[in-house]
This record gives sequence, C-alpha cells and structure tokens, in this order.
Amino acid sequence: MKKIVLSLTISFFAFCAAFAQTETNWAQTAVTDLDYMYQMYRDNHGGAADPDNPGFKKKLDKEYKHARGLALKAKTEYDYQKALVSLLAPFKDVHMRVDFNNKIYPYTFKRVVDETLRHPTSVESFGGNNAWIYMNTFESSDRTCRDIFEAYSKLAPELEKLKNKDIIVLDLRYNVGGCFGIGDIILSALYGEKYVDAAKNNSYHSAIHYLRATPWVAQSMADTGDSVENVNTMKQAIKDGQPYMEGWKGSGVLTSLPATDLKARVYVLTDQYCVSACLNFMDTVKETNAVQIGRETNKDTRYVRGNRAALPSGLGRIIIAYERISGRYRKDNEAYKPDYKFKDDMNDTVALQNWILELDKKINKNK
Repeated sequence: MKKIVLSLTISFFAFCAAFAQTETNWAQTAVTDLDYMYQMYRDNHGGAADPDNPGFKKKLDKEYKHARGLALKAKTEYDYQKALVSLLAPFKDVHMRVDFNNKIYPYTFKRVVDETLRHPTSVESFGGNNAWIYMNTFESSDRTCRDIFEAYSKLAPELEKLKNKDIIVLDLRYNVGGCFGIGDIILSALYGEKYVDAAKNNSYHSAIHYLRATPWVAQSMADTGDSVENVNTMKQAIKDGQPYMEGWKGSGVLTSLPATDLKARVYVLTDQYCVSACLNFMDTVKETNAVQIGRETNKDTRYVRGNRAALPSGLGRIIIAYERISGRYRKDNEAYKPDYKFKDDMNDTVALQNWILELDKKINKNK
C-alpha cells in the first residue's frame, strides 16, 4: 500500500512540474513582445522620424517606459495584453494597434465587421429609376489588391449606363478600408476620369507622401505588390541614408472641376466603420457634388499604409504605418459628419432606401 501511495505522490509532483514548465511566464512574454513592438515602431513607423511632429518620438519613449512597468508585473494574459495595448492606445490611431489571437483586454478601436452583413461588390435597382451600388469593402485577399481591383473594374462598364438615373447611392457601410484608390474606379465610371482626377487633386493638392526608408519597409512594399521601380527607389533612399523616400506629391494648385454628363443625384452612405482607404475615398467624394448621409465616419491620422508584423510570442500581430502624409487637408483624427443623419438601424437596407427616397424629395422639392 505504501508503494502505491508513494507512486501516486511521485506522479502528482511530476505532473505539477510538467505543468509549471508549460505554464506561460506572462511577465517575460510581455517584456519580450513589448521590446519588439517598441523597436519596430521606433525604426519603421512614419511618425518616429517626422520633422513636422517631433513629439511623436518623445511620446513613444514615454509610453514605452510606462508599458514596460506594466509588463514586468504581468501575471495573467489579461495583464500581458493590457501592457502591450498601453504602448499604443494613447496615440489614438487605428493604424497603430495590436491584434491578439485571443482578445481579452478591451481595445479602443473596433474594426471587426460581421462578414454576413457585407454585400458582394455589385449594383441593383431600388424604388424606381434609382441605383444602389454596394462598396462594402476595399480589402484584398492576397495583399496585392489585384482581386479587389478586378472586382471593381468589372463593375465599371455597368455603372457607365447609370448616368441618367434619378438617384445613385454609394453604400460604404462596413467598409474598414483596404486598398487605396479602389473607390475611384466607381467614381470615374460615374463622373468621368477627368472629373475625378480634378477632385482628387483638390483634396490632396498640397500633400506630399513620404515613406519611411528602412529595409523592413522596402520588404513590405515588395510583399504587397508595389512596383519594382518604387522598391528600387526605396532601396536607394536607404543606401543614401535618407529617413524617408518621397512618394506621391500633389500639384500644389486647385483646379476647376470639368463638366460631367452624370445626371443622377449621388448619395454616399457612411457608418462608423469607414476608416483608412475608405476615408481616403471620402476625401475625394467631398470635392464632388455628392451628399453624405448615414452616420459619422471613423477617424485616422496622417500615418497610413501599413503592414503587419507577428509578435515574437506568436500571440498576435501589430500594425505599423510606414507612410506619412504631409500637408493633408483633413486633420488627424477628424471624422466626416453626414449632411443628413439616419437615426434608425443602419443594418436595415430597406428602411434606408425608403428614408433616402423621402429625403431626396425634401432636398429637391424646391429645385
């Protein structure tokens, strides 16, 4: 009997030892991941060397010290996530975040969309001589944007036939951004390419895009399908010791919008998810005669175009925006508010369509 008890005792302690070996040391994990995050943002983020925003680097250093103090005390996965989030949350930037595999700690920015709510990129009729264009996403499945570009390009010829409609609604609900410039395909099909080019110029005429010049950014550009010419230009900027590679630059002058043969009245439906490339699209929309309806958009900063990097622990990924836009008309964390707000359920498409029909009558009754 003593042998059996001794055997059970040994087995119990062996189990405890094995469990202890596999149990996560959350403080050590938090410090390792946090140090990696700090280094990646310091070395690659568009704001860390921004001459127009010298406070960014100082703030990053300050928040790192605070977050590291939390990391050293971490005892649970909740504590671990809290420490990492505390480094980034004070910046209030959707392009500066950590996405955990197993989210426990609440984070500031909610970008998760129920995919069942998204409608395939398409056009349908509603309420008579009116058209509804679904633009619920600009995201690409392969990071190169080819698939989403092709989806919108295939729709363009159909849209050119809608110019004489009474109402056209561009439905941006659930659109959290993705590939820049995708929405311009729709606008060009409706308004004409020259009209949209002029609108884009006016929204960014004083802007200059700069990309942080680092090996990680160069690799990110190559991985996401950037041109060989641009990647080589980036490599030369790195070789020359430049902090940034100058990218796209505005014309510096405002231009008059040319005539368009679009007869329809255009409404752009937005919600709280619209951010990143969706906001970039709205920058151009605001230079047209389109009317924004629905709800207020989300917000972002001058730091855009990011890539993901896996944490050393494998417990999540961080988003690093390596491009900065100098001279952008829209300020940091500035949302677009609708001209007309819809106060009911934004998921109810039929209710939205009926509301828009009545709204259009009120707006145009005296015209």
